[in-house]
Amino acid sequence: MAFNLSKKQRKLVLAGGVGIILIGLLGWYFLGSRGSSQVATATVAVKKESIEVTVSANGAVVPVATRNITSKVSGTITSIGFSNGQQVKKGDLLFELDSSSVQAEVTKAQLDLRQAELDMGTTGQEIEDQQVYSPISGQVTSIQVSKGQDVQKGSALMTVQDTSSLILVIPFTDVGNIKVGQKADVTVPDLSLAVLPGWVKKVDRGGKADPDGTRLYNVTVAVANPGGLAPGVKGQAVVHTKQGTEYGYGLGPFDWAEIRTVTAGVSGTVQNLFIDENSNVKKGQRLASVNNDTLNVQKNSQSLKLQQSRLGIANIEKQLTDYKIYAPVTGILSFNQTGTGDTSTGSSNSSASEVQNGPLVGDEVKPGQVLAIIDGTSGMSVTVPVDEVDIAKVKIGQKASVTIDALPDSKFGGTVTEVGNQGIVQNNVANFDVTVLLDEANGLKPGMTANVEILVNRKDQALVVPIEAVQERQGKKFVMLATGQNTSQQKNAGARQGALRPVETGLYNETNIEITSGLSEGDKVVLPTVVRSSGTNGNRGGMGGGGGFGGLH
Repeated sequence: MAFNLSKKQRKLVLAGGVGIILIGLLGWYFLGSRGSSQVATATVAVKKESIEVTVSANGAVVPVATRNITSKVSGTITSIGFSNGQQVKKGDLLFELDSSSVQAEVTKAQLDLRQAELDMGTTGQEIEDQQVYSPISGQVTSIQVSKGQDVQKGSALMTVQDTSSLILVIPFTDVGNIKVGQKADVTVPDLSLAVLPGWVKKVDRGGKADPDGTRLYNVTVAVANPGGLAPGVKGQAVVHTKQGTEYGYGLGPFDWAEIRTVTAGVSGTVQNLFIDENSNVKKGQRLASVNNDTLNVQKNSQSLKLQQSRLGIANIEKQLTDYKIYAPVTGILSFNQTGTGDTSTGSSNSSASEVQNGPLVGDEVKPGQVLAIIDGTSGMSVTVPVDEVDIAKVKIGQKASVTIDALPDSKFGGTVTEVGNQGIVQNNVANFDVTVLLDEANGLKPGMTANVEILVNRKDQALVVPIEAVQERQGKKFVMLATGQNTSQQKNAGARQGALRPVETGLYNETNIEITSGLSEGDKVVLPTVVRSSGTNGNRGGMGGGGGFGGLH
């Protein structure tokens, strides 16, 4: 059966045991001269096992967190999500304040941001428009500006004509069967050219009457440039339909299929001309550049304005979140109990401010005003005093075992979360508060007495003996080897059986001590024993020096 003793109780038991041993040794010493004696020797084998070092203390169970619920802003309460005494979960919406004024600010800030983005986009496009590109493939037939010349946005820079094809407009008396894309034959009476293949590009279905009253419809026919055609030359066309051939009514002049005037995208100075007049160019080819020094400055300014707008709206939206008050912890919501004055942290150590019957919808609140209190039930902790001798061993993150007097059949795990820096002196001994967060809180109630053992060190597969097997003389530690064994160390050292054996030690607790040098697993050592007298003339004998290992702190 295992007994859970406190540190103080174990010390008393150990001291009592040592006292009994000393009494026995003294009795054996004095009685041995009066008669024969019998020594009930006790031996123990050195073994490998885990050794743990713990620090013990007692305290009371408390909730992990008790928080004041306060408002960060002024406003009117528009809704309350819970009533007095209700259980709330972390993240539940408790109160909502009227945020209409801030909503208006958000809307304005969003509009300002949108305008800043549009301005930035416009400036960015103008910076790109400093480079001038050809809108079509063709020939640059004229250049209206020179390098270094100042130009205005939209002013003509040059003309590009698509010389790969030509068009001519031919009147027809009937276009009911003519459609765009149909094949056409084009002839040029003034040139000795063969019939040119073409296609219908456009059909005018409105028509217009000529002087003699005949209604004519213009049909635009396109042909590939064979190389000998030029604008102004006249030609005739016929169109092939499914219903037959339609003949044009008269001649029409040829013209280039597409003529585009290239204009400046921004005002500025012509910095470069990358082509010459009559050059053939492709669509998208760079033709010129126009420099505007103020655009880059404008872009930097608008970039700063855009960043400010984004920061502004982020700040306002953050303010908007303050108009909704959420539960910071899980627990019981209370309106009619004493709260704390430290509204920023929810600390329970400040002067109290009374929370009356609770806030109501329509109430005006101020920043820092306590609206409610939550007694946290999401977890439990125990704060225990640890004396100055042991406090240096205790570190945050160490594991602890906790037993509760009211729940003797339960054991709880925990973790050290806080170690006090300021000691509290009582009876000339400084104690430091250590907080242990419990892994679970099932069945626990605030105020229950808790016994805490903090695991401050542990070593597996350590060579250990009972702590009373080790003696200390003049700063050196010894064990007494049991008689009847013949260890390898005895052979090597030439030690006699039953002699004291010097050892070096490591970790120790109130029952066992680690042997780091001087013994091997399986070696047997003698424990201090009580000697029974059986006569009046025996000789005195036993463990020299007597007593167990002392001076461990």
